[in-house]
Amino acid sequence: MKTLLCGLTLLIVALYYGVLAYAPGLLAGHLAGWPLSILFALAAFAALFAITLFAALRRDDTP
Repeated sequence: MKTLLCGLTLLIVALYYGVLAYAPGLLAGHLAGWPLSILFALAAFAALFAITLFAALRRDDTP
């Protein structure tokens, strides 16, 4: 499971920086008054936060 979470984290980061580097035109524009680049960054942060939370909640620290 740890390998899957690490791979998913790397995929999200690679996707984020890949879009920024190779397709910045996709981030031009607005959606509901918000710039797409900000929404994309928030979505990446939310995905990474969810992975971290899932890993933390799945860990069993009970004696």
